[in-house]
Amino acid sequence: MSLTRRTAALTAATVTAATALAAGVGLSQSVAGTATVNGHTLNSPQVKNLKWFASQAYPRLAGDREARLNLLSRTTWWSLKEGTMDTDNKFSNCNFPGGDRRTGPTDLCPAGRAWQVGLAGVQVPNSSLADNEGLARTLHSTSPDAVLQRVMKDAGLSQEQQRTVRDTPVLRKAWLLRDPAIGATQLHQEVESECIRANLSWCHGSGWDTSAMYAADRATAERSQADLRRLIAGWTGTGSKTAGSSPTATTTTTRPAPSRPAASGPATSGTAARVWNLGGMPLNVRQSPSRSAAVVGTLNEGQPLTIRCQIRAESVTNDVAGVSSTLWDYVPEAGGWVADAWVWTGTPEQVAPTCSGMPSAKPPATPKPPATPKPPATPKPPAGSAGKVLKVADIIEGPDEETQPFGITPWSQENCWMYEYAPSVGQPACSHPGVDRAAPRGTKVVSPVAGKVIVAGGSGSYYDDARTKNTPGIGDLRIQRENGDVVILGHLSRIDVSLGQQVQPGQAVGAVGWTLGAHVHLEYRVPDASQTTGQRAVDPHTKLG
Repeated sequence: MSLTRRTAALTAATVTAATALAAGVGLSQSVAGTATVNGHTLNSPQVKNLKWFASQAYPRLAGDREARLNLLSRTTWWSLKEGTMDTDNKFSNCNFPGGDRRTGPTDLCPAGRAWQVGLAGVQVPNSSLADNEGLARTLHSTSPDAVLQRVMKDAGLSQEQQRTVRDTPVLRKAWLLRDPAIGATQLHQEVESECIRANLSWCHGSGWDTSAMYAADRATAERSQADLRRLIAGWTGTGSKTAGSSPTATTTTTRPAPSRPAASGPATSGTAARVWNLGGMPLNVRQSPSRSAAVVGTLNEGQPLTIRCQIRAESVTNDVAGVSSTLWDYVPEAGGWVADAWVWTGTPEQVAPTCSGMPSAKPPATPKPPATPKPPATPKPPAGSAGKVLKVADIIEGPDEETQPFGITPWSQENCWMYEYAPSVGQPACSHPGVDRAAPRGTKVVSPVAGKVIVAGGSGSYYDDARTKNTPGIGDLRIQRENGDVVILGHLSRIDVSLGQQVQPGQAVGAVGWTLGAHVHLEYRVPDASQTTGQRAVDPHTKLG
């Protein structure tokens, strides 16, 4: 599941300003002047919605002003080209077998279907409820319920509709995404990965009017983003709290900076940020900017922090997020230094002043060559464990959801090139020969069966982000059962077992990765000599439940 466009029939439809206001978009009644993006004058609903969206999101986003403007220019560009920015925040579009269709604010979209919501046009399947609730706490410094209540109230949901949303996890997730700060943060990860870095096919084209106007090709998209950045910079000028307000919404105020001791370094202010992608482990705070420095404290996933200054020192790799950085952040309130690879600022670039007069990095000691590891002992499986299996829904620890089922799906048909191998495992062309389970990146993955590890990363298939193709210990994990059946767990950000190792049902084997969204691809193959691969893919639910 990834960013996907809506059908031309739907994107061609727009609403008048009066309709948008009546539908629940809370915006000021007048807009001074005009706004142009890539030479096209925006209509009144687009300007009003853009100003409201930017004013609501900007004060809450992580990072400095440059990082926030970059994030908003990219996410609002996506919304403009998708045609969602002139609708309203109740907007919900689901992909059904017969095509895309607008749905109501409390309607559900079938599992595995593309589902865009809100002014941002963000995809619901591409994040988890836990992710969005964590962002609510981090970005708004309040409870997810408080954020959810405000978003629903601003959109004009009835009391009955609000109860339905609160009681339905996937609707809670969808409505938290309608908060501009949460929606923009989640959407930006996909836009940056798929459109800015990878330049994938669905990011640009002239298939419908708004895409032709703002995203015909990469150059058009970059001009549009530059114009949006200029507009948003003007609307959110230094000291500005709001550029557009809702008659029913509370005024947006800038998030208070975390309390901290008196400045002991050269800078007198800091850059707001948060800890991210720890994969369930705490982040060490160190005495100096080096992995060999003494640990003086720890920080937890999603915890807000203020970067006083930064320095270039020892390179650190965040294997959960798949990024590396030589930046180290001085965080006085935490009592020391943290590696920037584990900190979300909205950009990989330096966002705070360069430290001077601060503790310098100590070069790490030359490590002794490690002893040759002994191969892991092959444990004897408990009696009867060979036939025991876990259900598909239990391969990921914690909340997750199925985002693409087995077989031919709208996504597999639209992106047939991804599934060219399907006929080689006995499935029709353009079919999805497995199931996708979505959960936050870094979430623990367990084996559903007992068996022997026959592949532990290092292949070009089922990788975790294209940059990690052929990397050992990442991506493709295959477990062969005693009867010859093979279970594939794809797109893992980390593999915790070794080639040849015996594993048991429920044993931790790795962590969720990110390929066009955070998820695990699960396949179940049975021996079949009639297939070119000698295997036939079957619906995992029929074998695992």
